[in-house]
Amino acid sequence: MTTAQLPGIGGAGFDAFSSPASKSVREQRLALSGARPTLSSARPALSGTRTSSATPATGKTIYAYVFNGTCAADTGTGAQNAPFCLLQDAVNAAQPGDTIDLQGSVGSSDWESVTVKTSGISIVGIGDQAWVNGGAGPALILDHVSNVTVSNLMLYSNDLTPAVEVVGSSGVTLDSSYLSAYTKNTTSTVTIDGASSGVAITRSYLDTGSQGGNSTAVSVASGAGTVTLAGDVLAGGGIVATGVKGLNVAGNTVQRGCKAAIDIEGGSSAVNLENNVLEDANPTTDQVLGGYHSQCTSNGQGWAPDVTVSAESTTVTADYNDFYVYGADATAPYRWAGTTYPTLDGFKAATSQGTHDLTETKAPTSVLFRPNTSVDVDARPQPGSAAIGSANPSAPGELGSDFYGTTPYTDRGAIQYAPDLTVAVTGEHTSAFGVSLSADVTSASGALSVHVDWGDGSSSDANAAVTNPAVLSHSYAKLGSYPILVTATDRAGYSVSNSLTAVTAGSQYVAFGPTRLLDSRDGSGTPKVGGYSTTR
Repeated sequence: MTTAQLPGIGGAGFDAFSSPASKSVREQRLALSGARPTLSSARPALSGTRTSSATPATGKTIYAYVFNGTCAADTGTGAQNAPFCLLQDAVNAAQPGDTIDLQGSVGSSDWESVTVKTSGISIVGIGDQAWVNGGAGPALILDHVSNVTVSNLMLYSNDLTPAVEVVGSSGVTLDSSYLSAYTKNTTSTVTIDGASSGVAITRSYLDTGSQGGNSTAVSVASGAGTVTLAGDVLAGGGIVATGVKGLNVAGNTVQRGCKAAIDIEGGSSAVNLENNVLEDANPTTDQVLGGYHSQCTSNGQGWAPDVTVSAESTTVTADYNDFYVYGADATAPYRWAGTTYPTLDGFKAATSQGTHDLTETKAPTSVLFRPNTSVDVDARPQPGSAAIGSANPSAPGELGSDFYGTTPYTDRGAIQYAPDLTVAVTGEHTSAFGVSLSADVTSASGALSVHVDWGDGSSSDANAAVTNPAVLSHSYAKLGSYPILVTATDRAGYSVSNSLTAVTAGSQYVAFGPTRLLDSRDGSGTPKVGGYSTTR
């Protein structure tokens, strides 16, 4: 292949391939390292770091700043330059329509149990360390309020009390938060009482903080209605709902303890359980997450089926769930109306439920969601997982984006699969109208397909692998500037793109070959110079 002397772009000798980012001599190479299949959303790192800002729909913004130690006397006014140092004072000052911005920092904690009694307010954690430590009580109590939104907080209790209590409240949303409670077997991380309705817990991490494995992450009491648990990650404990009137459990990842991942009891109705990933804990995972099989049985705590639905419960639908068994720890996927079904096939045949349920063979990998925490959970899907791309998008309660806010959200479980997929493009001229591209790809899933849109209405396809770049050539019909888009797609259907702009060389293309332009030894190449002569 010959190379070309190209017209200067931004300086003599620059290659005619360019991108908005930069230009380089002889070749332009761009890499989308870690690029996600959806360019419309920016996904935070798997550390779970979130940053939030609040703009109240109505009313004003009240500021609070969490720092080390408890305020002896709060002299703040709630202004941005004079924030409250107790969240409770900010909550007490809020009126319907107001937003409270709670700023935190690493190692800081607001040691107070906060009670919200004003409806129509929002509490937003700014940064990833907006801690509220309830000490001897719950971190947050939502007490007979409506239309309250809480997001991006770090809520913790350490004295056998829930991290959050919802009491007699409606229209409450708890989103994108980190909830942990030292529960043992006596309480739950979040409790929703029977007088509450319209409660949603979404995109949040819930940890029981119990090594016993017999705790519950979310408890819904009899009489509660229209509860949604979606896009959450639960560690060391599952969901128990007793006599609930309307419950959607959709797109969660539950690393269970000794108890069931989902337990529906006491004449519950209008319950939908779909798109969830239900997995065993295991000895290699942080034991704070709860019990694994041998630990549970040796302590006499049993090893419950993954999903239990009582005979008294009616209008319950279970489908599109994904079951992962750790090693030899197999348990029954369902106990339904008093009958235990050891296999999915047996359950499907007997109940006409779980038509699209799957058995998972690829264990999710561990994720640490926030800095300054010690607990992680197996929640990140791996290549080849049955959960990838198999969710029911119409499942009741299903969110439009995953735990991190990523779209599209098509996987079962809380976290959308994000392939380690990149494509780097190298280009050069081959003639006055011809170009050649090399697409170097990286992917954990092996072989990929490469599609090139040449910018003139034509396209080409090729296969590529990590050790075998795709090389494609094209000739344009006329001079011009052409945007080239290169898209690599892995076997799971995820894709990432990279682009270059090609400017055809035209008459300024000069091929270099083996013929000498001037040989001063014998004068070849010009009749005006004799052998071993000189010229100026």
